[in-house]
Amino acid sequence: MKKSTLALVVILLAGTILAAGCIGSTVDPGPTHQPSVTKPTPQPLSPLVTRSPQRDLADILTDGSGFGSRSIYQYTGKISVLNNTFPSVRILLRYPDGREYTFDAGAMGGSHASKQPFVIFPDDQYRGQVPQYIVLLDGNRYATTYHYADGITHRVATSGSLIPTAGSTTPAS
Repeated sequence: MKKSTLALVVILLAGTILAAGCIGSTVDPGPTHQPSVTKPTPQPLSPLVTRSPQRDLADILTDGSGFGSRSIYQYTGKISVLNNTFPSVRILLRYPDGREYTFDAGAMGGSHASKQPFVIFPDDQYRGQVPQYIVLLDGNRYATTYHYADGITHRVATSGSLIPTAGSTTPAS
């Protein structure tokens, strides 16, 4: 009986192996179809851009507007350049109608003064209006941001506040 049990186990084992597909068949399955594999198109890497932090370039310390000693409407204050040298520094007051008034401070920083007083005399018709303060550094226009602290009004131009002009493509820093 032991021989018949052993034969039965061998037959069952052979049947299980054949059913599982471990023993190959001799029947030709025909042409085999290879699935097409599409390779991903490599994408170019965009360059890594590290933005430099904004730097304060100039500071307008304003006393505000009012009438001077000769009853002439005026804006007064001081302009400072911060940690830079500029051959040309100007303050520009721009009113909503597009009219502009400027003060030319000349070269500032380095061996030149880094803080200068200014006086701008706009027309009386602009009394009560708040102009846009713009700082021109070597011909580049920078918008200013209003800051008020301890009773002092500052308008600060930063390296990130460059006003693009027609035809400019790269901001100066």
